[in-house]
Amino acid sequence: MKLWKKISILTTGILLLALGICGSFTVVRMGGYSIEQRVFNEGKQMEGVGYAFEQFCKSNELLDMSDTVKASFLDFQFRKCCGKDYALIQNGKPVINLTEFQVSDTGLLDKLRPWNSEHPDYEIQKLNHRYILLMARPVEGMEETYILTAKDITQVFTGIENQAVLFGGVYLLVSFLAAAGIGILTRFALRPLYNLEKASLAISRGQYQERVPVASRDEIQVVGEAFNQMADQVETQITQLQEITEKQKMLLGSLTHELKTPMTSIMGYADTLLHVKLQEEQREKALSYIYQECCRLERLSGKMMSLTGLYVNDTIHLKLGSVEELFQKVAHVEKEHLREKEIQFSMDCRMEKIPMDSDLMESLLVNLVDNAIKASRPGGSIWMEAKDHKIEVIDEGRGIPPDEVSKVTEAFYMVDKARTKKEGGIGLGLALCKEIAHIHKASLEIESSPGCGTVARILFTDAYNLFTTS
Repeated sequence: MKLWKKISILTTGILLLALGICGSFTVVRMGGYSIEQRVFNEGKQMEGVGYAFEQFCKSNELLDMSDTVKASFLDFQFRKCCGKDYALIQNGKPVINLTEFQVSDTGLLDKLRPWNSEHPDYEIQKLNHRYILLMARPVEGMEETYILTAKDITQVFTGIENQAVLFGGVYLLVSFLAAAGIGILTRFALRPLYNLEKASLAISRGQYQERVPVASRDEIQVVGEAFNQMADQVETQITQLQEITEKQKMLLGSLTHELKTPMTSIMGYADTLLHVKLQEEQREKALSYIYQECCRLERLSGKMMSLTGLYVNDTIHLKLGSVEELFQKVAHVEKEHLREKEIQFSMDCRMEKIPMDSDLMESLLVNLVDNAIKASRPGGSIWMEAKDHKIEVIDEGRGIPPDEVSKVTEAFYMVDKARTKKEGGIGLGLALCKEIAHIHKASLEIESSPGCGTVARILFTDAYNLFTTS
C-alpha cells in the first residue's frame, strides 16, 4: 500500500472516530436536555395543579360533609383542578384516575425522592412502544395522599431518534467528503516524495543531471534540497571518474608509442649483434647500450603506468638533475632520426640543474624533437634551448594552422591525419607531454605559423621556481 493511502486511512479514521464520539455525545446530550426540559415543564404544571387542589382541601366546607358527599365533592374538584393525565392516590390506592392508563403500580411512590418543584423526581416507563413520564406530588394537609401524573412523551424520544438519524446521515456524508479531501490533500502534500522517487530512479539509470524541484521550505523540501546536494556530489564524482578513466585510456594508449623509440634502438643493436661481426670492444658497447636502454625502458614503463593512475604514483620523484646531460641524452636518442632527414640540430643550454624526473623529462623532449623532425623538410634546422625558466624546441617545418594550435595537445587529435597514420602515430604524444609538464609544475605552450615553423615551450611556473631555489 502506498504511503499516501496509509496516511489518508489513518487520518480519516482518527477524524471519523473523533466526529463519532463528539456527535454521539451531542445527540445524547441534546436528548437528555429535551427530557429534562419536558420534566421541568411538567413539574411546574404539577406544582400549580397541586397547589390549587391543596387550597380546596383546606376549605372548611369539607368538615361538614358526609363521607359520601365528601368523596363526590373531591372527585368533582380534582377533575376541575387537575383534568386528564392525573390520578389521586390515597393510602397506596388510586382513588381518582383521569389518566388513560391502569394505575396499579403504586410502588412508584416508594421510588421517588421527596418532592422538589425545581428538580422534581420522575420515572419513564415504556408501554406498547410509548414512553410514559410518571411524577408524584404529595398533597399538603392530607396524609398518604398523592397527585400522580402520567404523560405520554413519545414525541420527545421520536425527536431524539430523528436527531440520531440525521446525525448518522451527516456523519456518512462528512466521512465521504473527509476521506476524499484528506486523500487529495495527502497525495498533493506527498508529491515531493514522488518527485524524489522519480529523481532517484533516474539517477540509478545513469541520468545524473536529474534533480528534485524545490518550491517550499517544509521538511520534505529540505530533504529534497539535501538530495539535490547529494546528486550534485554524485554527478561531480562520476564526471571526475569519467575524466580519470578517459585520461587513463589516453595515457595507456600512449605507452606503446612512448616505448617505441627505445625498443627501436634495442632491436637495431640486437640485429647488429646477430648479423655483423664486431670487435669485442664494439660488442661490449652494443650490449651495454642494450642493457642501459632496457633499464630505462623498465623505469619508463613503470612511470608511464603511474601517469595512468594504474599504479600508485610512488615511482615519480623530482630530483635535481643536469639540464645539459638531459639535452645530451635527447640528442643521442634522436641522432639516427636526425641523420636520416639530414636535419641540423643545435642546442643552447643556459640552465644548470632543475628538479625533474630524468626519464619523463627525456620522454617529453624526445616527443617534442620527434614531432619537430616529422614536421621539418629534409635539410632543415631544429633548435633546443634552455633559458629564463623555460625550455624550447624550435623548428622551421610546415607549421600548424591557427585554428588547430589549441587542439594539438588533446588526446587523439592529429593535424595531418594521413601523415600521422603513415608514420604510425596515434595522436597521443603532445597530450602525454602536457601531462608530464604538469607533473613538473610547468605548462606546455605551442606557437606556430603555417609555413614558418613551430615553437614548443615548456614554461615552468613560479611555484616550480621557488622549489628550484629551496
